[in-house]
Amino acid sequence: HTAPGSTPPHAERSPRRPRFRTLLFLVVVGIAFFVTYQNTIDIFTRRPFQGSRFPGWLLWMEMPYHYFVGSWPAMEQVLRGAAESAPMTGYVVLQPALKILGDGLGLVEPLPAYLPFVSIGGGAFNVYSFIGEVWWDLGTVGVIVVCLIHGTVTTALYTRARTGASWVTALAYGILAFSLVLSFFAYYIKFNLLVLTFFVLLVGTSLKLMWVQSESRALEELS
Repeated sequence: HTAPGSTPPHAERSPRRPRFRTLLFLVVVGIAFFVTYQNTIDIFTRRPFQGSRFPGWLLWMEMPYHYFVGSWPAMEQVLRGAAESAPMTGYVVLQPALKILGDGLGLVEPLPAYLPFVSIGGGAFNVYSFIGEVWWDLGTVGVIVVCLIHGTVTTALYTRARTGASWVTALAYGILAFSLVLSFFAYYIKFNLLVLTFFVLLVGTSLKLMWVQSESRALEELS
């Protein structure tokens, strides 16, 4: 039982559900980004695509549409064996370590930077979604194991991050959550993302140490 006007205990523990307006705003921002990207950066891509049925007045949505859904037919082609085999086991999942050992230290043969392209009808695609890329790399058992580990670690980090005890935990959860949000598109736990994480950790830790030192000096002056 709770007192009138008080917040039920479970309400404090339950995460707030995203509002429809928030989701709609994010969709609009995402579409605007892709439209801007294709008209300012990705200007050499052939448009309309081969076999395109987009009407002329809707061609500005053709590229965002391919980005949003292209990974799914690409995954289907990979499951049918249309893509070349992975150059080695762990090419996707162990990409950060292999990039350091290969491109950085020269201990192993440098691996191709991109996955093989497969035809999705309107063009070629070389990202197969999170599950598709892990399956291409490690097979069905690999998908089960990687998803189990990813889900367990993400849930544990989310639970700890909600307490606000450590900004490092919140950062780690944000990185894995980012890969979950984009799992429809590709497997994103790769070298560049980890380098960015390390950079933020380094800068954040340095700023925290500077702040602690300044606070200590301020207290010494007051005493």
